[in-house]
Amino acid sequence: MNHETGVKLLDFIMVSKDPLKIEQFAADQQPARDFSLDDVQLVITQSRLLVDGQPVPRSVGVGLSGSVLYFVMPGRGRFLVSFRPHGGYAFQKTGTILHNKMIFSVDGIEFEWISKEPILARGGKWNLWVLHQPDVQREATEWKFVATAL
Repeated sequence: MNHETGVKLLDFIMVSKDPLKIEQFAADQQPARDFSLDDVQLVITQSRLLVDGQPVPRSVGVGLSGSVLYFVMPGRGRFLVSFRPHGGYAFQKTGTILHNKMIFSVDGIEFEWISKEPILARGGKWNLWVLHQPDVQREATEWKFVATAL
């Protein structure tokens, strides 16, 4: 406590092996808000990516969750996927989410990103929106898998 101003500072520290408890604690500290499409997330668990039918070793076991997922393919740039278009970005409806798979084709290359669990909460068949950015991270020498929000 600052005796001059009367301000008392507190820090809350939570230690847990359960990431869900940590997320829940953080969410509980915020005011309630309205649900929107931005709150829906694609979830990839213990994934594997096939490119033209061939497995990408660095994709095995990857787990991601976010409204937009992307991977960087060495020499080919960045590939972003979403269950909907995003204003200001040139996403194209070029693929399908089929329960636990995202299937799409870009420039003649066939991609199949497979998850152990359904990608959207209850599975189903949905349109997949893809944005290929060939000049972004084209110089990358390794595959990279990321969850993000636009």
